[in-house]
Amino acid sequence: NRNYDLCQKWLDMALVLSPDSRNFIELQADLFFDTGQADTAIEWYNHLLDEFAYDTYYWDQLGRIYYEKNDYAKARECFEFIEAIEPDDKSARMMKASCIFNMEDWKGAYDIYKSLLDDDPASYTLLYYCARCLYEMERYEEAYDKFMDTLAMLMLDEDVPVEMYVELYYYLADTSRRTGRDEQAQRHLREGLALDPDDEDLN
Repeated sequence: NRNYDLCQKWLDMALVLSPDSRNFIELQADLFFDTGQADTAIEWYNHLLDEFAYDTYYWDQLGRIYYEKNDYAKARECFEFIEAIEPDDKSARMMKASCIFNMEDWKGAYDIYKSLLDDDPASYTLLYYCARCLYEMERYEEAYDKFMDTLAMLMLDEDVPVEMYVELYYYLADTSRRTGRDEQAQRHLREGLALDPDDEDLN
């Protein structure tokens, strides 16, 4: 129930009685994770990994902490450990791709996103990130097509936030402009500004 102070009180007593309990140590690590005490959580998850090196949950938690700290190289290593233990773990591959994307290895990220998209062609998130990688690699024609496909898929989901559409219209306009289609770029700009007249990028 997110009553973290009360949880810590009981954990303090439990760890005195049973300091080597895996369950209590894991709960303490999770509590540090949930309360944003990243460095301490890292220590506790590493302590668990010293004994349980093949537990992918601990690697995943550790990877997410490093990711939130913008330490994408260390986060990537964690998700690669998960891949080595469970090669079919798509969540770990997705997080690894996100790390590589944030490290601006566009080709490396694209290869993973494309592979995941082949397995899940209905994912507009994967399609969008494929388009973003192509855009960063200056493959603007291909990027435009992927952004358009993403837009078509977004329209099938009623819960997509307006911000996502606005961002897509920006990239559609920019890829159009970069490929010499100024009228098309203007149309996409108008579509985006109709949703958010104050968007800085579109303006």
